[in-house]
Amino acid sequence: MKAYAAVGDKAIEWAEAIYPQIIGEGIPRARQIGRPGDDRKDYCRYCGEKIMGDLTLECNFVTRPWKVQCGECKRHFPSNDFEGFLKLGLDSKGFFDV
Repeated sequence: MKAYAAVGDKAIEWAEAIYPQIIGEGIPRARQIGRPGDDRKDYCRYCGEKIMGDLTLECNFVTRPWKVQCGECKRHFPSNDFEGFLKLGLDSKGFFDV
């Protein structure tokens, strides 16, 4: 039973870490690294390897929130401080508002 309690405790810890990272619909999303129409939108900006498709992006929402990592060169995206940007745009109810 202790093993189940430990797993449950870890799930609660992760949920508490991940829940604040759920953002509202006010922030656009994309599945690629670059902008639509960019021929290199599916490629790592640092090593040039294709990262959408054969090579996957790696994520750890608890230890590196707001970042994904190239599976080849191990660089993290985005390079900006997204969390700081997000906090600047939160309204009184905690939703992002541009």
